[in-house]
Amino acid sequence: MNSRTFEILNILLYQDCPITINQLAGKLGVSNKTIRNDLDKLEDYLKKANIRLVRKPGVGVSVEGSERNIRLAREMCQNKKKVYIVPYSPEMRRRYILKCLLFNTKRYRTKDFARNLFVSTKTIYKDLIEVEKWLEKHNLRLERQQTYLTIDGDEGEFRKTITHFIKESMNGENSSKDMTTRYSGRMNRSTYVFLKSLVNLDYRKIERLLEQLEDDLDIQFSQESFDSLIVHIAITIKRIYLKKEIVLPEETLHRVQNTKEYRYVKKMVGQLEDTFHVKFSIHEICYLTLHILGGKLDVNKIEGKNLPFKETKEFDLAKRIAEKIISIASEVLGIDLNHDEELYNGLVLHLRPTINRLKYGLSLDNPLLEEIKANFPQIYGVGWICSTVFQKVLGVKIPESEIGYIVTHLAAAVERKKIRIKTLVVCHTGIGTTKLLVAKLESYFPELEIVNIVPTNNLKEYDFTNIDVVISTVPIKMNIPYFVVSPVLNDYDIEKLEQFVRGRTSFNSEEQILFEKELFFHSIEAKNKEDIIGQMCDLLTQKGYIQNDFKRTVLEREEIVPTEVGKLFAIPHGEPQKVRKSCLALAVLKQPILWAFEEVQFVLMICITEEDRRKRVNIYRRLIELMDDELLLEKCKHHQSVARKTLAQLDCTT
Repeated sequence: MNSRTFEILNILLYQDCPITINQLAGKLGVSNKTIRNDLDKLEDYLKKANIRLVRKPGVGVSVEGSERNIRLAREMCQNKKKVYIVPYSPEMRRRYILKCLLFNTKRYRTKDFARNLFVSTKTIYKDLIEVEKWLEKHNLRLERQQTYLTIDGDEGEFRKTITHFIKESMNGENSSKDMTTRYSGRMNRSTYVFLKSLVNLDYRKIERLLEQLEDDLDIQFSQESFDSLIVHIAITIKRIYLKKEIVLPEETLHRVQNTKEYRYVKKMVGQLEDTFHVKFSIHEICYLTLHILGGKLDVNKIEGKNLPFKETKEFDLAKRIAEKIISIASEVLGIDLNHDEELYNGLVLHLRPTINRLKYGLSLDNPLLEEIKANFPQIYGVGWICSTVFQKVLGVKIPESEIGYIVTHLAAAVERKKIRIKTLVVCHTGIGTTKLLVAKLESYFPELEIVNIVPTNNLKEYDFTNIDVVISTVPIKMNIPYFVVSPVLNDYDIEKLEQFVRGRTSFNSEEQILFEKELFFHSIEAKNKEDIIGQMCDLLTQKGYIQNDFKRTVLEREEIVPTEVGKLFAIPHGEPQKVRKSCLALAVLKQPILWAFEEVQFVLMICITEEDRRKRVNIYRRLIELMDDELLLEKCKHHQSVARKTLAQLDCTT
């Protein structure tokens, strides 16, 4: 009998009452059919031991026999010492196959995996199809050499894939070991446990060397980057042991060797070589330096110090991009962020490694991306618009993961910029009731700044110059916003105040905007963006929407940062002061044209007055949503009615 059949027998011998086939299948992680087949084998075996297998339909399965025979059968099960292994799920099997092929020097055959995983070779063949698809997504191939399986591909892609595999596999695996493994280092415990199972190195020594590098460079990596660098060093050592080394272009080698970071990394590598008896080539040292250059910094640990970019030219490009991003965000959000030093410092420190990652094709995962999109849809839209800066300055497109990190800096700045509403409280009741009302107002609405509390008889002499709202417990009439509330602030009062506060503190106005719309469907023909902008502005000027020199401001902005944003869209815009009446104009071209870096077929010109400026962010949010609908965009290219309906939806908030 196999180990599973012995496990079934062991369960039956200690059961006080019949157990159903469903229950047995659930316990052992197999099908009912498998249990029935095992019971047939078990029945033959038990006959020889003078024990009867009893199967009662609708009741279950049990065993009957003398006390002596049952005792002997239990002893026999104990002596066999066979441990039944619950079958791996398909996902766990595929992860096991990848782990073996990515990390082991041993050669594997299909039948080896079938034997190790207690499944048929047919099942493994199915698993290998999924493994092959996964590898193809990472630009690697599953090769079958005679009966053996290997992974083939570029060494750089191979290492990226290993890193991705580690991050993907850490969730859920070794969770029980996490609690029992003793580790007092800086690396995340889960990362340490999983990495140690793959590459057995002294990670505390690697940590100390990396911390020394931080001291040498006067920086501190974020926890995420620190862990990633440890993973990278471990993978590098493992691959060098296997004589699989990276090769970089000569131009990259020369550029990296001229950096300050390279000198300190070379010093650290010398200590790694002595510790782990391995030799790093010049290519490996430069490749490690690239990852150091691209490592995210812990801004919170640096901002209290003398910021490194204030006296060095190394940060000039990061400063230039940060200034452009802040300028664009301020304009789109209608909030002046240009004097937010915390935003500027945080962006500069973040952008320098970002620039290095983009230059050298390094990727950075953002596990919070979907959460950022969901919680800050408007600000994500702004970050998405700001991404055009990278195309202009670096000539590269920034991935969504990087946009997400920039959005976190902008969102924090917007939160800091939220205006506190200067509030005057008017009361006619006693001190105790007044204190209760103020306490509830401060508890429910931290956005309110209670400037003063005055009795009704002093209201006529009060100076309301700096007051935004009056909250009174007695009927009053004012020329500024006011609310009459119950002294105990009931639910109705709270609801009224919530609407007011939300409208005053949020740049995301919930009102229906409904600007004027102009659609130019296949009516504008031009070979370049200047002609298109010129024709659209001329038509809008004739209709009284914009001043004559609005066109000049649009073209000037295009010179600073081109406005194509992907998905065949460009969103040119000019100065609000040159707009007479807000409108949205959409030109749908017959054929795409090259804008600056990408092809464009939809040109959305946003003409918004100074008064309507804060409402523009909703337009960008709706635009992002519509751009994700590829079927709709395809219809817009060919059907005027669909394009008109789509344009009408751009300023709707519902």
